[in-house]
Amino acid sequence: AVVSTQSTGEDEGEYADQEILGGVQAVQGVSVSKDSGFETDQDIDEPIIERARALYEYIASASDELDLCIGDVVTVYVKNDDGWFEGTLNGKRGLFPGNYVEAI
Repeated sequence: AVVSTQSTGEDEGEYADQEILGGVQAVQGVSVSKDSGFETDQDIDEPIIERARALYEYIASASDELDLCIGDVVTVYVKNDDGWFEGTLNGKRGLFPGNYVEAI
């Protein structure tokens, strides 16, 4: 079944030209609420320091860390003195080792 909707809800974001196909959404012109759990570069008020490409795989050992796969491109917002960076990857924000990436 295909359902098309247009909605503007202050808490839910603004949606336009939304189609739901068998439970999968295809959305154009979407603005997602910060409460959704996903962040984009536009959702973060901090300046972007750089974008960096992962040189090595890193498996997160804590919930506030990012998993990295070789070739992933991370947006870096903070470079901590201890060598850990903070950034976003695939809509998740977290920490990762700075020596696992190179600036691009």
